[in-house]
Amino acid sequence: MNRQFRATVLTKQFYLISLAVGSIALFIGMAVAVGSIQDAASMLTILTVCTLGIGLALWLGLAWLIGMVIVGSIWGILWYAGLVTENRGESRPQERLSTEELALVEYTLKAKDRGFSDTQIASRLQAQGWSNEEIELAQGLANVNIRRRFGGEEQ
Repeated sequence: MNRQFRATVLTKQFYLISLAVGSIALFIGMAVAVGSIQDAASMLTILTVCTLGIGLALWLGLAWLIGMVIVGSIWGILWYAGLVTENRGESRPQERLSTEELALVEYTLKAKDRGFSDTQIASRLQAQGWSNEEIELAQGLANVNIRRRFGGEEQ
């Protein structure tokens, strides 16, 4: 999935989540204002029927704006705290690989090009003293690189 398509999907999800959160918040506010959930539902139904849906459209627009404020604020707090990044919502910040780790990824890619399996590559690297964590990282990055090369994803 390329970055532009992913951004479009995330934007649509953000708008839908904002609409849902805003609708719930606005409905709860309406229920508190009129006294009960049943009265709020009746009021919303009458608003929709009597205005041929125009009232519902206005209500949904207001709910969406309220949701944008709520969801946007929560996302901003999480971003500021470092719990999400702008890079596809990943949960940890991007780290640079050391020269040794880059060499390990390159070795893994070359071994895969020669037809070796992940298990064969891992056993050879373990025999050379690499840790399981380093081997898993290198194989994961190599697999992402291969998928991008043959799957058409942007790098």
